[in-house]
Order: sequence, then C-alpha cells, then structure tokens
Amino acid sequence: MPPLVYAMREMKVVFMLRITGLMIAVLILLFSYSGSVLAVGLRPLVIDMDLEPGTVEDFAIILSPEETKTVINVSLYQPVQLLDGGLFFEEGDPLQNPAIGWVELDKEKLFLIPGEEEKITGRVRVPFDARGSYMVTIMVEPERQQSSDIALHFRFAVRLRIRVERPGLRPAAEVKEFTLAAGEEKEPILQALVKNVSAVDYLTAAEATVRDGQGRLVERLELRPERLWAYPQQEILMYPFSELLYIGRVQKYLPPGEYQLRLFFRYATGRQSIVTKTVQIGADDFNFSEAQLAVLQVSPDELSFTGRPGTVSSRALAFENTSGEACILCLTPVNLEYGYAYSIFEHTEFAIRGDNQFLLEPGRKKTAITTVHFPRDAQIQGNYGFLKVDAFKLDGEVLYEQMIPLEAVVSGDHQYKAEVLDFTCKRTGEEVLFSLVLKNTGNIKVFPLGRVVVKDKEGTPITTVELSGAGEEKTPVLPGKLHTLQGTSLQIPPGDYQLEVLIQAEKKELAALTTAGPL
Repeated sequence: MPPLVYAMREMKVVFMLRITGLMIAVLILLFSYSGSVLAVGLRPLVIDMDLEPGTVEDFAIILSPEETKTVINVSLYQPVQLLDGGLFFEEGDPLQNPAIGWVELDKEKLFLIPGEEEKITGRVRVPFDARGSYMVTIMVEPERQQSSDIALHFRFAVRLRIRVERPGLRPAAEVKEFTLAAGEEKEPILQALVKNVSAVDYLTAAEATVRDGQGRLVERLELRPERLWAYPQQEILMYPFSELLYIGRVQKYLPPGEYQLRLFFRYATGRQSIVTKTVQIGADDFNFSEAQLAVLQVSPDELSFTGRPGTVSSRALAFENTSGEACILCLTPVNLEYGYAYSIFEHTEFAIRGDNQFLLEPGRKKTAITTVHFPRDAQIQGNYGFLKVDAFKLDGEVLYEQMIPLEAVVSGDHQYKAEVLDFTCKRTGEEVLFSLVLKNTGNIKVFPLGRVVVKDKEGTPITTVELSGAGEEKTPVLPGKLHTLQGTSLQIPPGDYQLEVLIQAEKKELAALTTAGPL
C-alpha cells in the first residue's frame, strides 16, 4: 500500500483497516509531528500454531528498517470480533483471553538501525488444560518523537492464531435469529444472527432461498456480514463464542402474501445448519425500487474464454446507458479471493483493450473488448475471477455496480471430481428435506445435480428425489468451492429407509454415497 501523506498542520488522523476472517493484518496509520517517514518491512503478518497441551513453541517476527533509526514498542492485544465481521482491538487481559498469559515476549522495546534486520522473538507456553482456538494480536508500533514536521506513523497488528486439539472438541453453531427485516429505506433484508457455541474457530458461509406460497422459487441469495460485502470472498472465519450477523438484500419484488424462507448455514468445512421459516408480507411492509436496474444494461452477464496453451481469445462486453444522464463507467479486474488456486489473473494474461474508464452519454451504447492470453506452459484447468463494472454520476455518486464472472478454460482432459462433506435429512410434517454440502475437488467449473433413491428395509425403491441448487437453473460450482444441493418429497411416510445418493455433472459421476436411518 503506498503511503498516504496529507499536508495538513496541527492535525492527527487515525486510520484503521477493519479486517474480516480472511484478512491477516491491520495497519494503523497516524499522522502527527515527527522528523521523517518511517519505512519498515515486517514478516510474517500471521502466525499459525497447532500445538499440544503442555508444549512450548517459539516464534519470531522479522523487522527490516529502510531509512530511519527508531525505537519499536511491542505489546499484546486481544481482537474482539464484531457483528459486522470487523475487529476491535483491546489491550491484552488474561482474565478475558487466557492465551494472553501464554505468550511471552523477549523484548517489549527494540532499537532499529537502517539496513539491519531485527527480530521480535517470544514463545507460547500452552497449559495442560488448554483446548480450542485462541487469538492474540502482537501490536508493533514505533515510538513517537517530537518534531515540527509532519510524518506518517503506523502500527502493525500481527495475528497469532493458536489451536490446541483435544479429544471430543467439536465445532458447533447456533442460529439465534433468522428473519426478513426492513432496512433504512424499508428495503427487504434477510438476516441471520449466528453464534459459534464451540471453543474452536471455523470458516463460515451462508445462503438463503425465498419461495412464494406455492413453493416457487422467488430468489436465492448469499448472506454475509456487512464488512465482507466489500470483498469478493464469501467465507469468513468465526472466532470461538463470537456472534456474526449475516445479511443479504432481496432484489426481487415480493407482492403481499405468504413466503417460505430457508437458511443454509455452512461452517467448519462440511457441516451445515438449516432453518426454515414462514412469513407473511403486507402491502406496506417494504419499499421496492427498479430504478437501479434501469440505469445500465450489460451484455453478456458472463465472459467465457477457451483456448490451447499459447493462444489468445477475445470477447466483447456491451454497455447501454438507459438512464437520463451521462455516467462514467469503470472496469476493474477482481480476484475471486486472495490466493485462489484457480485465479484467471495468476494463470493467464487478462486485458481490456483501450481505456478501462470511459464516459457514456444517455441512450448511447459502448463495446469493450477483453482478451485472454494463455501462456505456453498453461495448465489444463479452468481459471476464474470477476470484472467489476461501476457506473458513476459526473459528481462521483455511485449509480450502478455489477460483478461479471470471468472464465478462462485451457482445453484438454479436465478432472471432474467432488466430495460430499455433509448429508442431512430433515422432516417437517409430511415434507422431507434432503440437503448435502458438496465440494468441487476437480479443476473445472461444474453444474452438479443429484438424486436420492429411497428404499425400504428390504431394498425396494419407494421414491426418487431430485437434488439441485436453490434456483430453477443449474448452479455453477468453481474448483475448490462448496455448494448446497437440496430436494424435497411429500411421498415418504415415517420409517426406516436406505438412501442411495448419486451426484453427476456433464454426464459424469462426481460422487456417490449410501446410508440408512429413520425418516
């Protein structure tokens, strides 16, 4: 991140980067009087420790000063996870966070000399009765000096994640609330308040469906903590005994009537909780606006490239300004998530011909040409990302935004594989819901469908239940990603049954399993 310098005197500004579960460090910038700008390299920014009870583990953080002699202060803080996914930092207190008392720092003050590396060293002493996940923040901060010049100060929050395994330690989650609420402008918002009721941290993701009184799907939408909507990734790490509020804004019009809401909360890489709720919507409960949808038309809604190693593929993206005023369009490539193994930007060369920012007058159309160059040593796999489209008024106000999925497939023999991480059967009255969490373990996007063959104890087929994503159409699942398939039946009386599950995509078998039990 380039330094930010504001030429303002007699001013102090504190800038703190809120973080989500997948971001690993916080940089806190302070503007105050000092002699010069301090430049220090620091690594690592996150330290993961998997330890046994009673063990001692050393750690080291390397500082690389570049220009200025300075004194560094080191202290321990504890992160507190907020409902919106952000973090708040408190001074370490062993009574609130026992791991604060396990961490020993060899020095709390270091003197840095330009060009000479220095280390922050210490150790973690795990007591014999420890169990679960613990978070400690090692705050690294330069000591301020009095001067008449303006300079940039900073603090680094280095995350120390300690995991202590014990027999019987299991992840668990509780959905405390799931509801359809009105936002600030009475727009409909689905929200789920979930608590980690276990001593371990885990990755989470949530999605929900809205169906009308006849069971027809109205909308399928993702739910995320508010802070996570600023990033492409869907998953967030939930701290032990923390609560997160997952929200999703309903985009479709909901006329008055009865609706079924269903939450699929995935956690701990394979576990899931399902909550179903029926709500009645009145004529004046929510405000619905179609204005945003009428601002800009973008076609197609996905850019797909295919080619052999060493070739180039091109695609056109068309825009039409359907509003009554001029707007500025900005096109920005966006990674699916940090470090994604199948990133289009890591494995191919994606480019936009010409400017990625341009003016579009009312009623006018514009076409942008995008290209992908497949390297000669490109691996045979699919590669994915997004192209973000932002439309602004001339005064800078946001009019419209859309994420265009990108796909670049290297031709060849792809791997079609998947793993069933969780399979759930749940009866509500006469309806039996089958739901499974599937992980794409291949190297290409798939559109999975499944079926459950229900047999009695003698092995005679009773019925077959089709499994699909929440929508009416097939839902794509990218490599390494999770997806929920579901299906319902009203033709299964209570009893013991054998269940045969088969998952397929593109006429290829991805996974299969057999189980038995009461329904």
